[in-house]
Amino acid sequence: MQEQQRITGRTVVLYVAAYAGWLAHCAAGIAICIFWQQTLLLLYARAGWNKYGQAGYNDLVVIVLVLGWLALCVGTEAWYRHGIADGTVGRRFLRLTLIEIVAAVLAVGGGWLIAASV
Repeated sequence: MQEQQRITGRTVVLYVAAYAGWLAHCAAGIAICIFWQQTLLLLYARAGWNKYGQAGYNDLVVIVLVLGWLALCVGTEAWYRHGIADGTVGRRFLRLTLIEIVAAVLAVGGGWLIAASV
């Protein structure tokens, strides 16, 4: 016979916080993908390669970034869900926020460096 879990107010708050954090990170992941796509296309343009190959390169970049974003969404949902049982949702949110900030700074900074090089 299965034991019934008692749902407390704290559990509900943790679930709401976990899924709010998950949605926020999925949205931020879309922005980071756009930053990286722009940076990688700028890198392609600066390299001076075949302009007709740029469309194929762009398609490849978008496919890779979307697959990475999907993996991020699936992985973080499970990660947050396990954090509910541990009570570490806040700590997990901060860790992932720092990782996404670093990814965004690298993408934007790389774009600025590529754009500044003449």
